[in-house]
Amino acid sequence: MPFAEVIGHERTKRQLRTLLHQGHMAHAFLFAGDEAIGKRLLALCFAQVLSCERLSETLHLDACGQCRACRQVMAGTHPDVLLIEPDYEAAYPQIKIEHVRYVEQHVMYRPFIADYKICIMNDADRLTINAANALLKTLEEPPDHSLFLLITSRPAVLPATVRSRCLTLTCTPPTLAQVEKALMHKQALPQDDARFLAKFTGGRIGLAFQQDLQAIRRKYEETWDLLCTLARTSTPELLEKAEQYAKNNEESADLVMWLTHWLRDLLIVAMDGSEELLVFSHQAATLRRWAAHLDKNQLFHLLESVQELEQAPKHNRNMQLTFETFFWELRDTLAPCPVS
Repeated sequence: MPFAEVIGHERTKRQLRTLLHQGHMAHAFLFAGDEAIGKRLLALCFAQVLSCERLSETLHLDACGQCRACRQVMAGTHPDVLLIEPDYEAAYPQIKIEHVRYVEQHVMYRPFIADYKICIMNDADRLTINAANALLKTLEEPPDHSLFLLITSRPAVLPATVRSRCLTLTCTPPTLAQVEKALMHKQALPQDDARFLAKFTGGRIGLAFQQDLQAIRRKYEETWDLLCTLARTSTPELLEKAEQYAKNNEESADLVMWLTHWLRDLLIVAMDGSEELLVFSHQAATLRRWAAHLDKNQLFHLLESVQELEQAPKHNRNMQLTFETFFWELRDTLAPCPVS
């Protein structure tokens, strides 16, 4: 896929084209930005540009996307381009030292076809300590013909010594309008559905393309039912709900995401913001009715509590007690709101 077909990332694409034009290539790049915004695709496209057999025939320093080398890069079969990723099926996906040893072997020899031996490392923040130290040695004395493209959504997790050997490219999500247009074009979605998905995923285009609209609608109804139930629930029922979520990490993570969207929309309405900003714009009337019974400070405090709920597992807190405390706060705050 040529740069021209990559949605968004205009600044990063300009930076890469400038480096190509000037011939000032770093030996290692770090593509850093939020999850699911297209960093991996952008790195693959950069590898494609560097490997393209017809680069001199294209305009604006872009891959043709059609030659054998371009097709091989995207198919993962190009002999000079290596993609390293953690084992996502593992309980704790990691990039281990054996992966780095394989990288060392890959870049040791000169390219077979292209000008560079390229290693793309996705989720590089998942390097083990030993693997990171081994990679650092290669980055400190890289072969002239080697190029490393590291990708991460958590650059701070990478050792500073590894980051310092890379030219960091800060990647930002495409605009909501770009994601909306892409969903309408590539998935034939109606504009309202495409706009909703773009806002629901915050412009994370990779995530937007993975969403199941029917599943989202079902989950919305479940969350709405939970909120209405909690607003009028008895203490025994509240404790039962807390236990349910405390025992299920996936359900609790989903709840945090949905509550964050819901509270954000309520705050927008409470602060007289435009309905265009709402994720759940189809529920604007209901949100206005609820916001009329809530204080902005209460909503900010609830949002902070949701963020604490999200961080609780990382700090080994008692999840049962954490959910009980949060649900009590949520019940007391929502008590004045109309649930019909």
